[in-house]
Amino acid sequence: RAVANDSVVRRALRGERVDAVPALARLAQPSDSGMPVELWTRDGRRVASSGNDIRGNALDVAPGRPELPRHIARTVEANADRLTDSVRLGPLYEENGRVHFWIIMPVRSGDGVLGYITHQRRIAQSPQAAQTLRELSGDSASMYYRNLDGRFWAPVRGGAMAPLPAAGARG
Repeated sequence: RAVANDSVVRRALRGERVDAVPALARLAQPSDSGMPVELWTRDGRRVASSGNDIRGNALDVAPGRPELPRHIARTVEANADRLTDSVRLGPLYEENGRVHFWIIMPVRSGDGVLGYITHQRRIAQSPQAAQTLRELSGDSASMYYRNLDGRFWAPVRGGAMAPLPAAGARG
């Protein structure tokens, strides 16, 4: 919220020539290993970014919503009725054998949205969680992260994609 309320971030979204990268870089954590933090206008222009640029110059554009890259549009559309000034999490997805998601923070001014701060994150391996699960339930139970629609599942043990659990399994 502090970065979304930063005057430099708001000025950058309004089209002023200011350097918003230092504000975005404040969101990076040592465990992020260069995960991108981006600043997008409502109409789909990326005005600043910090960290690795995973897309290069190509944007993943959403059909029917050409102004927003897919990682923003999915989250905005899923939260359209609740998109205030709170952080929203995008759906889990696999990329290069790891499970990722985007954190989206709207930058608001008055009653309108100026743009979005987006931060790609990945689910880290959690040997401690897997060990705790084994201690509590033996080897007969598995624990997964999943999307609400149930189309994507990833085991807690390693953060990699997993096949859908057998019919009757509960999330």
